[in-house]
Amino acid sequence: TGGQYAFSEESKKYVEQEEDCLAVALRLLAEGRDEEARHALEAEVQKHPDSSEGWRLLGQLHAANDEDIDAIICLQKGHEVDPYNLEALLALGVSLTNELDASQALQHLRTWVQNHEVFSELPGASGEAPQELDALKEHVCELFENAVRMRPDDPDARVALGVVHHIRRSFAAATAHLMEAARLRPTDFTIWNKLGATLANAGLTKAALPAYNMALEMKPNYTRVWSNLAIANANMDNFPEAARLYVSALRLNPRAQHVWHYLHSVLLTMQRFDTLPLVDAADLEGLSKAFPAAVDPKTLPRPMTADPMRVESVLREISTLERQEGPNTSVPGP
Repeated sequence: TGGQYAFSEESKKYVEQEEDCLAVALRLLAEGRDEEARHALEAEVQKHPDSSEGWRLLGQLHAANDEDIDAIICLQKGHEVDPYNLEALLALGVSLTNELDASQALQHLRTWVQNHEVFSELPGASGEAPQELDALKEHVCELFENAVRMRPDDPDARVALGVVHHIRRSFAAATAHLMEAARLRPTDFTIWNKLGATLANAGLTKAALPAYNMALEMKPNYTRVWSNLAIANANMDNFPEAARLYVSALRLNPRAQHVWHYLHSVLLTMQRFDTLPLVDAADLEGLSKAFPAAVDPKTLPRPMTADPMRVESVLREISTLERQEGPNTSVPGP
C-alpha cells in the first residue's frame, strides 16, 4: 500500500498562523474537535515533514474516522521518518489488517518486536522472516506469545498478539488478549473497539455491543465505532437501527466512502427506495431528516472516563454473552 497524501485546503491557515501545530492539534483532540485537529496535524507535517508524531497522530485520527487508506499512508510516513516510533508501527499493523493485507501487517508487527528495547532480544526477532504466509503467521504469533510471557502486563504486546490471532482467525485467543489489554489500559478506546470487532468477527455480535459502547462513552465522535455498531445491527437484522447508525457515522465523517455503500445496501434491504437518491447525492441534510434519531455531532455527550468497577462489570458482561451466544457473520474493522 502506498500513495500520496492529499492535504486539505483548511490546513493552510494553520500552516500560516500557528507556531506549534502539534500542540494545537493535541489540544483540539482533547476537546473532541477532530476535524480541526486533522487540519492542524496536516499543517504540522507540511511544516515538519520529519515529524513522526505528527504523522502518527494524523494516521490514528484517520483510522478512528474509518479511513484506513489515508491512515496507512500517514503511519508509513511516520515509520519512515522514525523507524523506532513503536506506536506508529503498531497502528500501521492494525490498519493493514483492516485492509486485509495480512502479510504486510505481520511484517510491520514483527518490526515492532525488532525495534522494541526489550523484546528485540527474543529468539526469532532477528534474521529473515518466513516468506510463506501461513509460516509467517505462526512465526509472528510465537514471537508475541513469548513477548507476553516475558511481560504479561504490557498492553501493547497484548493488543499486537490479539491482532495476530485475529489475522489467524483464532478469535477466542484474540478476544482473551484484548480483554486483558482493556483491563491493563481501560482508558484506551481503540482497544475496546478492537475487542468489539474481534467478537463480531467471531460471530458473537451481542457480546460485541458492550465493548463498542465503552469505546463510544470514552470517544463519542468515534466514527469507526458508529459504523461497526451499524454492521452489528445489520447482522442482527435490525435494519432501521443499522441505517440510523450509518447516518450517524456519516454525519461525523462524510468522507468514509464505504459507509455510504453500506447505508445504500441497508436501505435497499428495508425497501426505503425514497431515500436512495439522498445517498446517491450524498445529501446528509436530507438523510438526517429521514432518520431524525441519527446523532448530531453538535449535541454528542461529553467523553466519560472508565472507572475500574465499571470496566470489570463490562468485561464480565462480555464474557457472559460470549458463553451464551451462537455464531453470526460480520466484517467490522479493528
